[in-house]
Amino acid sequence: MDPGSYDAVLVDANLGAERGADLIETLRSRDEAMAARCLMMTGGTLDMLPAGVATLTKPFQLGQLLDAVRARLRPTAPSGRGEHAGVPADADTQLPAAGPRRAAEPQVDQLLGIIRRLRARERRDLADYLHDGPIQELTAASLELQLRRRSAPAALGTDSVQRQVDAAAGSLRGLVDEPWPLQPAQTSLTEVISARTAWLLAAPAAVDGDLPAARGVDEVARVADIVELMLLTTETAGPPARAHVTVRADPSLLQIDLTRTPERGDQTAGDLAAAQPALDGLAAALGADVHAELSGQQSRVCLTVRR
Repeated sequence: MDPGSYDAVLVDANLGAERGADLIETLRSRDEAMAARCLMMTGGTLDMLPAGVATLTKPFQLGQLLDAVRARLRPTAPSGRGEHAGVPADADTQLPAAGPRRAAEPQVDQLLGIIRRLRARERRDLADYLHDGPIQELTAASLELQLRRRSAPAALGTDSVQRQVDAAAGSLRGLVDEPWPLQPAQTSLTEVISARTAWLLAAPAAVDGDLPAARGVDEVARVADIVELMLLTTETAGPPARAHVTVRADPSLLQIDLTRTPERGDQTAGDLAAAQPALDGLAAALGADVHAELSGQQSRVCLTVRR
């Protein structure tokens, strides 16, 4: 089709049984400059898109579409969201491809690695479902509304319907775009724990302590996994609480101290007696020791894991 004769190429991420990314890579193999003229439209996640290619997430406004196409016509234009592209599907979930494994790999690494991969798979399935269903339909509805408003600006009720469609679209994009489980550039223990546990708390967790820099991103991810599991295990049916996390590490032991405090003074800190069997199960699965106590309105759980 003489791709070099096109000023801009709009490609959907999903082309039936084929992938838009494959088409773009084919174009790039024939002419490297083609990547700068391509615009990929997607309602799914951004972690499997070709590097250096601008993206436009659905649903989008007509103005956003026009701006993105105009940007393709300017050779010096930035590549949009291309900086998010080129990340392998399991970049956040792959175990390190290190040298020979020890005969008995720590049980905690095996368990958390399985959980991480399972959740990543579930997230991809959810993103695919949202893309193929609600996001596609909302995209069509939003564009149709915008075209009608251009041809008949006084159409009754279109403004309020447009706002409702945009609000629904924003909620769905929030689900698809939520970073999980750990951005490679994130190495701060406080940042990672706060991001990982936000869905379980009334406010970002307060974190004390840190890990030796030599431990790197893998150890940070492992601690965040354990803190999230501790919070989930002790979660109650009441309103979300606040949490304070203290991490202490030495060459042989990792101790995580989690204190939960109600958001309001008339709330309780949870039922540790009911949570104790689940805490014991978590400790057994991690090969850890656990101690829990209730003091006033605060509940405290201390988990010690052998490193």
